[in-house]
Amino acid sequence: KLYHRFRNNRFLQNDLPGCRVVLFPRQAAYLFFVIGFTFLLIGLYVERMSSDIHEIRVRYDDVCRTNSSNMSSPSPPCELGVKIPEDMSQPVFVYYSLEEFFQNHRGYITSLSTAQLSGEMISESDARKTCSPASFNGDGMFTGNTGTSASSMKIILPCGLLPNSVFNDTFTASHCPLGNMSECRILSGEEWSKREIAWSSDRRKFKGRQLQKDSETRFGYFNYRLPDVDDPDLIVWMRPGRSRHITKLHRRIGGGLELRKGDILRVNVTNRFSLDPNRKTPAKHLLISNTNNLGGENKFLPRMYIAVGGLGLLLSSALLSGIFVSRRKERTLRSHNLRNSTSSVSEGSSWAGW
Repeated sequence: KLYHRFRNNRFLQNDLPGCRVVLFPRQAAYLFFVIGFTFLLIGLYVERMSSDIHEIRVRYDDVCRTNSSNMSSPSPPCELGVKIPEDMSQPVFVYYSLEEFFQNHRGYITSLSTAQLSGEMISESDARKTCSPASFNGDGMFTGNTGTSASSMKIILPCGLLPNSVFNDTFTASHCPLGNMSECRILSGEEWSKREIAWSSDRRKFKGRQLQKDSETRFGYFNYRLPDVDDPDLIVWMRPGRSRHITKLHRRIGGGLELRKGDILRVNVTNRFSLDPNRKTPAKHLLISNTNNLGGENKFLPRMYIAVGGLGLLLSSALLSGIFVSRRKERTLRSHNLRNSTSSVSEGSSWAGW
């Protein structure tokens, strides 16, 4: 009965009224002009906004050497002098960038325990199953996952390759107004803060808890102390990069501190994190950049808007030129046909008169 009730329904029979817009050449030309002009204005606006963003990139791994054989053994601290080329409006962010570091391998990003990261206790079998090969560490000694359950082996908190390879270089900064070294002061508090560097959705997933010293340890797979589960630096690291070049947020420069042209930031770097020297061009950079309502520096977006806008204006000009040329030809043809018909009529009239 239900079938008989709806079988003649216009929607089910695909019989709804509709309209098909048929664009004539002149209408298409006007549409291309409006679209092109709009995209051109947006591109120029985005380009203007992007020009107010300044990004400073400094490589430091070639200056501050690291002990590639042991990530827990830091190199002696070194200092980087970063000169501010232009006034940088708030907010200002500090990033670290790693080149030739593949963080998107499936075996790497799945080596973790979501239950442990959400604040739960896990058993040795669960740790061995989900966090292999970075499940256990015997009292700070590098053991990895041997498949045994010795009394000296404790579950790493947090376990897994992804959290155990957390970026552990450290940076401290001092601000020198207009390059005056005698007035340098160390940035602290809100002026050099890691508050809200991680996404709010990620912060809700990671929950720290008290360490169970009899069965768990903070010393990880590479034998250095790991941060707490709810530490913002670890949360930022736990979101994998999509390519071999990754950039992650490290600190926010706030607290009303304004970076002016000519200021110098003295950054003390403790280099611990090792990159694979067998890669083509492994490198580590420190980035300092400000943002606006459209985000960070982006040269691709305004260029694409301008290119699409220019293409729209070009198509509009081509269509209007074609219409103009065709109408001139049509008028010429009409006038030619009119003269021919007039001459034929006059000849017929003369014959009739004769």
